[in-house]
Amino acid sequence: MNNIPVSSKITHISSSKVNKYKTCQRAYYYNFIRNIVPKGRNINFDVGTLFHIGMAELFESKSIEKALEKVEEHYNKVLAAQFITPEYQMELEKMEIIIVGMLEGYYSINEQLVQEAVVLGAEQRFSIDLTEYTDWIYDYNNVDTVPFVGTIDLVFRKRKGGRLFVGEHKTKASIAPHTVKYLTFDPQANMYPVGAEILFK
Repeated sequence: MNNIPVSSKITHISSSKVNKYKTCQRAYYYNFIRNIVPKGRNINFDVGTLFHIGMAELFESKSIEKALEKVEEHYNKVLAAQFITPEYQMELEKMEIIIVGMLEGYYSINEQLVQEAVVLGAEQRFSIDLTEYTDWIYDYNNVDTVPFVGTIDLVFRKRKGGRLFVGEHKTKASIAPHTVKYLTFDPQANMYPVGAEILFK
């Protein structure tokens, strides 16, 4: 399926929309135009949520013990949810052990950063008006605003009044060399710091 229109009317742009369109236009069409998404629980989503919860608690409480307690608490909520198959539960159990190891490893390496960080917010939503930069969007849609929207995992400063940092937590088995190489062109890597500046300038 080639040359699929971005949308009959663009209401907003996000990194997930941009990346999906770049990766597979057919998937973009079904997900964001037809609003067709897979049913059932998604192991990647649940694993990512567990890790995000743990990292947010780690930076906010400065305690690895409290972070692991939060992970366990949410893990039990997922297991108590409906439509959890035995196979899904086994996979999630394995991933929960890995997440605990990841959090403990992160803290052992970055304990000083965690303790010194002044957390400004976790799961912070932002919106950037793009119409002044992209006339083609305005002309195509005949709308007043087309925002780039997103949710930042963590925003903090190393000390009060210091430099602003954006933390985006990724749970991947490995990082390929080209992943780092192409961060320059990644919409999330480029736009989320702008969103943080708008929220906490």
